[in-house]
Amino acid sequence: MKARKNPTNEQLLRRLRRRPESERDPRYKNDAYWALRLQGHPHAYAKRAFRDQPPVFHEREVSADAGGCDPEDLLFQAGSTWTELEVAIRPLLSDETVHALQPRDREYMAWDQEVPGLGVRVRTTGYKSFVLFIRPGHTGRLQKHTLGKITALSLDDARQAARARRNAALDEAESQTD
Repeated sequence: MKARKNPTNEQLLRRLRRRPESERDPRYKNDAYWALRLQGHPHAYAKRAFRDQPPVFHEREVSADAGGCDPEDLLFQAGSTWTELEVAIRPLLSDETVHALQPRDREYMAWDQEVPGLGVRVRTTGYKSFVLFIRPGHTGRLQKHTLGKITALSLDDARQAARARRNAALDEAESQTD
């Protein structure tokens, strides 16, 4: 595609999804996903980062106190600095983490790693519910099914209900194509 001075909104979105070309790209400092990828983390880990919270960079300095060891044995000289990256990561879901999810200024989803499409929707009011997203037959529209409040279902019950709902939707899609 030829570069344009006035790109369309679709072209701008495609550019933002591409890997940044240099380390000076502002996405490395503003987007938690790309900051983790620059650090060498794999996509499977970096995709769990909360992208609406920018990463925090901390400058650390080696103290002059060697802690009672020989200064020649230290890996870094006293006074040298390094940068540490702090990023908020979505937790792996368990009953404790589901109940510990806190509301934020925007609604967000915490996705389950075991059942594809299952997640906990956390609203700004603090209301939390299990939600399942299904695309039956790989050609249909995305369907959203609310399974219930987190107080009414445990995580294991929500996983069983999500698997049953997913299998029923896939069976229904297969019967319609036959």
